[in-house]
Amino acid sequence: MDIYLKSFGARLRSKDGLFEITVPDISGAGKHLVAQHPVHEVESIMLQPGASVSTDALLLAFEGDVNVLILDKFGNPSGRILPNRPSSTLLIWKNQLAVSLQKEGLELAKSWIETKINERISFLLKLCAYRSEAQTNLIQQNCGTMRGY
Repeated sequence: MDIYLKSFGARLRSKDGLFEITVPDISGAGKHLVAQHPVHEVESIMLQPGASVSTDALLLAFEGDVNVLILDKFGNPSGRILPNRPSSTLLIWKNQLAVSLQKEGLELAKSWIETKINERISFLLKLCAYRSEAQTNLIQQNCGTMRGY
């Protein structure tokens, strides 16, 4: 499960070894939403501007090997908070880097790109059913170029 805090005033803290999320009631009725989740159920925490997190919650995330991402106002990742000790994320990055320097890494990257191009071609050809003849010809011409890649 991911914890995604994007509401202004949303707070994440640690309480009794659990993550506690509080989302304030902006209507003024005082009915704040509160939820608690155990660490082992949480894979990542994503924070957008306007949300806050306590130091205790960050320490709990580090202990539970939970990814903490800081997002911009559009929801795109801007940064990551990592623990001071090696984690599984760092081990994955290390292994990805090692594979990228070998022939198998190049073959894997080529395979991903080939799959992406083929799926894009398939999508474009489906569009032909909803386009004029001139647009269909242009799409098919560009699909031929993409097949060459």
